[in-house]
Amino acid sequence: MNKSELCVSIANRVGMSQASVEEVLDAFVEVVLDRLADGEKVQLYGFGTFDIREREERQMYNPQKDAFTTIAHRRSVIFKPGKELKDLREVL
Repeated sequence: MNKSELCVSIANRVGMSQASVEEVLDAFVEVVLDRLADGEKVQLYGFGTFDIREREERQMYNPQKDAFTTIAHRRSVIFKPGKELKDLREVL
């Protein structure tokens, strides 16, 4: 499912126009990205949690060069599914 298909599905379910749903979805994504950039986590109870994980600098072997290279410290986004999403996995 892509973004436009998602907007159509939500619009049909809640009785809003597709353009309004797309605005809300864009605003949702912007708010989540802003909060993650500020180092906060975003919890949607029942669905899941978006959070930032710190990854330490580490060594990695590159077989093409037959040498170790250093991967720098970085921050990455993780998603931890909530209870309802985990329960859905059991049904599938």
